[in-house]
Amino acid sequence: MKKVSLCGLGWVLFCLALHAPLARADDTGPKDPTTAVGQFTSPANVFSSNDADAVEGTVGDTMACWDFNFSGISGTINGILVEWEMARSGTGGLPVTVSCALSWNGGTSFTAVKTNDVTGTTDAYYCFPAGCTANDTWGRSWSAAEFFNANFRVWMEYTSEETGNNQINVDHVRVTVYYTPASGGASPRRNRLLKK
Repeated sequence: MKKVSLCGLGWVLFCLALHAPLARADDTGPKDPTTAVGQFTSPANVFSSNDADAVEGTVGDTMACWDFNFSGISGTINGILVEWEMARSGTGGLPVTVSCALSWNGGTSFTAVKTNDVTGTTDAYYCFPAGCTANDTWGRSWSAAEFFNANFRVWMEYTSEETGNNQINVDHVRVTVYYTPASGGASPRRNRLLKK
């Protein structure tokens, strides 16, 4: 009977491990909506960062955005980061608060809201969650299919202001989904790096 060298076997296993696809954390990169509706004036202005704003001065008014055209999401969803580029204007005092929530079923249901205070009078990106973390799933487990255009929605409300005579000016909204690809699948980011 022929003996198998442990050294040779170890080398084979090492080579196989090098070529095995690894599940690595990835993200979609920031994605812009292509549909927006609501009580904000000119909601379509949030599609890009171009200094043309969607404007709202009435507390309680809302806007919803969707059709982010996500692709390649699979496996485990690790977090969702929403960024609104906005500023406040007017003579009212601080704070001026906005709220954000997400839907996974076309607007039938929404996550709990997250809030942030808009303090500046020049455009800046405000994160939801407020800490700009990549590991917040907004209180639920997500599936890849819930990011299809027919399902995923981002909702915003001009929630409160200390005194009147303020308004919110929204220049842009973008969403990044962080995920670990399904086992056995190569990370799209790894594929992009290999093509460079």
